[in-house]
Amino acid sequence: MEKTKWLDIKGNHGNILLYVEMALSIMSTVLPLATIRSSV
Repeated sequence: MEKTKWLDIKGNHGNILLYVEMALSIMSTVLPLATIRSSV
């Protein structure tokens, strides 16, 4: 189920999904740093 679903998404919106995933991972690392910097 998971594999076929992923393949379907990859076939249609693979690049968009990849960019969203990268953006989320970047934000999750950058946002905490930004909040720490602004509070200090």
